[in-house]
Amino acid sequence: MAGDVERFRRGRLIHRLLELLPDVPIDERAGLAGEILEREATGVGDAAARDIVDATLQVLSSPEASVAFMAGSRAEVPIVGRIGRHIVAGQVDRLAVTDDEVVIIDYKSNRSPPVDEANIAPAYRRQMAAYRAVLKNIYPDKSVICYILWTAGPSLVRLSDGLLEETQNTQFA
Repeated sequence: MAGDVERFRRGRLIHRLLELLPDVPIDERAGLAGEILEREATGVGDAAARDIVDATLQVLSSPEASVAFMAGSRAEVPIVGRIGRHIVAGQVDRLAVTDDEVVIIDYKSNRSPPVDEANIAPAYRRQMAAYRAVLKNIYPDKSVICYILWTAGPSLVRLSDGLLEETQNTQFA
């Protein structure tokens, strides 16, 4: 049980840093991350804190995630919409809108993150398909690209349009 508690605590702390650091200049992120952890993560040892900061900075510098963490992107964005006769309400962990696309990332703190989309839990696929469907209605002329970020890695997995369309068709039939 202690391992589960620590895993979820680590995930929450990474989530918090990913919420706060994208608007901070790159060369100031590590220092600020350390200050935030000192303030908000009492009892986390130095090695664990370094691991959390390193994992967070790795995500922020990842080419795959760069759009989602660009200037003007937003954290904790509520979305509400109708898909057929279904009302969808949720909160996107990270959202960015460009001229051509909408990129969303949802953070998960699973013990052993899947390496590909085929092994993502059906509940997570349904969640992302619903978010994608709502955002496609809001932004009909843009591609909606969905990722899940497993904080245990960290590992970023893109969900294909085909998987999300299949999930949406099953979920909202």
